[in-house]
Amino acid sequence: MRYAEGLVVVILAVLCAVGSLHAADPSPLTTQLVEATFRGAMEAWGADAYWRLWDLGTSASRTALPQQDFVDRMRRGNTEPEVGDRLNLIEVLSEHSTVALVRARFSVRDTRRGWSEAVERAFVLRFEDGGWRVNLWDFVGLASYFPPDYLPMRPGPFPRGGRP
Repeated sequence: MRYAEGLVVVILAVLCAVGSLHAADPSPLTTQLVEATFRGAMEAWGADAYWRLWDLGTSASRTALPQQDFVDRMRRGNTEPEVGDRLNLIEVLSEHSTVALVRARFSVRDTRRGWSEAVERAFVLRFEDGGWRVNLWDFVGLASYFPPDYLPMRPGPFPRGGRP
């Protein structure tokens, strides 16, 4: 249920960001800066340099997700970018002076089972404090991309004295 709620929030965020973007083509210089920022974030994730990845986050996501909490969530995750195949595609679909929409294709690996899977998804980057920033929640979600080995169950109320 939490996964579904998180997915709905991400989809709404992307739709809102896309709706606020102009239809103009991205400028070459901005495109290079956006791509470099996103590439740096993926490289930090792949190198387990979570503190560096946290520094690339937007101020809103850093405020909502303190550095130690972010690092703990990333370490508990079951997914990492596939070594040697980090990014097959980075495409800046649209950009505005403060928001850019990026489509990326890359491979992720399940750290428990060794499974790999290709992922293609959109990311919203924001321009603040003189540079482009990623949303840290995107990476927290990707760190737990594969389902857990088991789903913890909460014990329910047990009837006293036999069958209802």
